[in-house]
Amino acid sequence: MGTIIKKLSPAALQTRGYMNDEYVSIMRLFVVLLEFAVFVPGYLKLVTAFSHTTRINRHGLLFGVLMIPPVVFVDHGHFQFNQVMHGLVVWGIAFMFSGQLELAVIAMVLAINFKQMALYFALPFGVYALTIVWKRAAKG
Repeated sequence: MGTIIKKLSPAALQTRGYMNDEYVSIMRLFVVLLEFAVFVPGYLKLVTAFSHTTRINRHGLLFGVLMIPPVVFVDHGHFQFNQVMHGLVVWGIAFMFSGQLELAVIAMVLAINFKQMALYFALPFGVYALTIVWKRAAKG
């Protein structure tokens, strides 16, 4: 992102606390693009796995989640990128329930490395992952 900002708005990387309308628009665009690149596909995969609803209903659920006020005001307004972290967690949950434990753990580790706030999800995720490993080992 820094490389792209350096080309579009070079003054933004030269001083701390830099703000102008162009820079704010670029940052908000980054938040939304990454949200649609990580969170939306993961959410749709998870909803598709758990729900036998129609495509229109799944997209309606997605729209409802994306319009939650904290997402709109905090993430998009203050460039928090929380939805990217949530997207990685959702991918982990979707992988876990589809039987791909290794990918689930990788997604969760990526979420924690992206934003340490994902540690809130680590305990239940880890307990469930260990339960799956324990059951696999018990079967032989």
